[in-house]
Amino acid sequence: MKILFCIVLLLVVKGAIIVTCPKSGYGCVTYGANTIIQTTRTNSLCRNGYYWNNQACMPCKNADIVVGGYYTCSAYYEGTSLTCISGYTLINGVCVQIPLGCTAYGLNQNSDAYVCTACTSDYTLKAGVCINNRYCSSWDDNAVCTSCQTGYFLNWDLKFASISANLNNQSDWINTWQTYYKFPGESFCSVCSQTMANCKSCNSAYTCSQCNDGYYWQQSISSTQLTSSNAQFAGSCVSCLTSGNCSTCQGSSCTQCKTGYYPTKDTTNTVILSCNLCPNGCLTCTSSTFCNDCYASFYKYTDNLCYPLNKCASINTQLTTIPTTPKCSSCIAGYALDPSGTGICYQCGNCDSCTIPSGQQTASLQTSCTTCWDTYYGIKDTNGIVTCKPCTQASDSFLRCQGPVENSSLTGVVPTQCQDGYYLYTLPASGTTQAQVVCVPSNQTQQCVTIVATSATQYTCATCTTQTKLYTNSQCLACDAGLTNTLPQGCTACTGSPTNSIACSACAVNYYFSTGTTTTCTACDVNCLQCAAGPTCTKCAITYYVSGGGCTQCGVANCATCNAQTPSSCQVCLDGYFLSSINTGTVTTSYCLKCPFECATCSAPGQVCNSCISGYVLQNGGCVTLSSANCAEGYTASTLTNQQNPTTQNGCAICKYGFYNFEKRCLQSVQPYAGAVYVPKNIGIGSNPGVSNYETIMYSIFLIIMLLGY
Repeated sequence: MKILFCIVLLLVVKGAIIVTCPKSGYGCVTYGANTIIQTTRTNSLCRNGYYWNNQACMPCKNADIVVGGYYTCSAYYEGTSLTCISGYTLINGVCVQIPLGCTAYGLNQNSDAYVCTACTSDYTLKAGVCINNRYCSSWDDNAVCTSCQTGYFLNWDLKFASISANLNNQSDWINTWQTYYKFPGESFCSVCSQTMANCKSCNSAYTCSQCNDGYYWQQSISSTQLTSSNAQFAGSCVSCLTSGNCSTCQGSSCTQCKTGYYPTKDTTNTVILSCNLCPNGCLTCTSSTFCNDCYASFYKYTDNLCYPLNKCASINTQLTTIPTTPKCSSCIAGYALDPSGTGICYQCGNCDSCTIPSGQQTASLQTSCTTCWDTYYGIKDTNGIVTCKPCTQASDSFLRCQGPVENSSLTGVVPTQCQDGYYLYTLPASGTTQAQVVCVPSNQTQQCVTIVATSATQYTCATCTTQTKLYTNSQCLACDAGLTNTLPQGCTACTGSPTNSIACSACAVNYYFSTGTTTTCTACDVNCLQCAAGPTCTKCAITYYVSGGGCTQCGVANCATCNAQTPSSCQVCLDGYFLSSINTGTVTTSYCLKCPFECATCSAPGQVCNSCISGYVLQNGGCVTLSSANCAEGYTASTLTNQQNPTTQNGCAICKYGFYNFEKRCLQSVQPYAGAVYVPKNIGIGSNPGVSNYETIMYSIFLIIMLLGY
């Protein structure tokens, strides 16, 4: 197999190295640093799917390409365990997307269908499916809504409300369905206010049992007799106050205003005439000049009104004389209180907490950081003021670092993690020279996982990537002629060690291995799979047979296997073809005829499939797509004797979510209108394998309605 090395772009931008790696991460070194500033300082941190080897971040298995998760590891391109991200769960070694409303997702007891076993509060579990309640409060055993939540009424009539007079064809039924259902999976619960404005609770479309807060039911005074056709004129919910904002009514009178409003009453002080908005910042009030309490970001001043806290966590009431510019007794996070007693909070710089050293003049007041942000380091001036600077200011190659402020034993700024494209290395002390921590530029083509110093300025590989090994002169080399030019083309195995040079020890099956002054791999005939000295072919590729030490093509088109004795008589056809023969009485002629496109194999005369190509499943002698069969996985058969592509056998192995497996066929678990489970969601790479397409649900509903005789 061709070894893939990292395609690396090395650019010099202010001395920094920018490393670009393929999505797989395979072959990449010194890549995967987490550059996001953390809430707390950390010495080193890698992205999910990478590990820290004390010198740099390196990729775990399939870094950046695992859908819905990532591998953890402690060695280059290994995968100790697979961790799924939020919204995914681990099933059969794969991170699978969890359906909407589902909290516990996996395979059923028979391991032949995806099911939910627990749902969120706004979903109901029926037959392994989490059904969106859609304002429904109870369901029957068939997952059909039987009662609605408060504020909604059960409206089955809408199911048959046609937009066309003709309901005798599929198109009209689908149009009718789309008219009622704003999107697939919506229930039969209609909101009361849709037919009766400001109605809070109702039993039917025009029977309001309770109006919204601040409204009362006013019966119609029309003399016209009410019928089902004019029921909407029975009455309506009317506001207690024309200006609104009333929360409680007694008859047509308002008895209490909404929270955040205060009442204006008549001269008797008994009847509320209007409800008025409280002053800014007031949670509740009794008038336009008196707040009872304030919102969290406000405080109550001596004038009984609420004002913004601004930068204060608490107010110094003795210092505060102007309510719009409060003086603080403590500050919110990221600010420090002036110790001179001014009550002013000053913002910290590049740090979450700071102080104001005593003796600072107000005109040139400076804050001193106590702990710098992640990826920053502290600098203390002669006045003892600590300011925080980004590590890149010390060096473009630094990502995370520390200095004397963070570590009193240091005399300068040193890295604790380098940028991508660098190794972190500690040069040991030598003579009068102290140990030094440096960032060493990496060379991607050298494939070093860790390095070691040979001098103060020279470094060499200490360990190599998994696709290379350490040979003499500390070189990480791959056993591949395309990557190591000292190897012959076709070499597949090598010898050597850290003290010996790399040498070829074996060749590919379609090469002949020979040794002498130099090791050589001699290519076999272009259609030969195995050969011996000469080279003499001993095994040919499909559609060829061994003849005279070489390979000759079979005499029958699309024939996979034939022999030298009867090269015009095919034994096995290629996948996608079936064997047929015609006997004229004197001679039998073989033919390999084409199967239907989706068939991997078929029987004569080619109308019945025996197995299907990948992505299809066999049903009743024909191949249908996994999606059409509502199948997540088909049964995979072993490859054919001619070693061509894998095929699928009869039936579905695992059904999609929302379907159950009945004799290898996937049938719907609940009624089509029960929930949004049958609607596509985030179709694409990593999609939940348990979702059907929109056309399937539409046609299913049509069939059910027609079978019911409506």
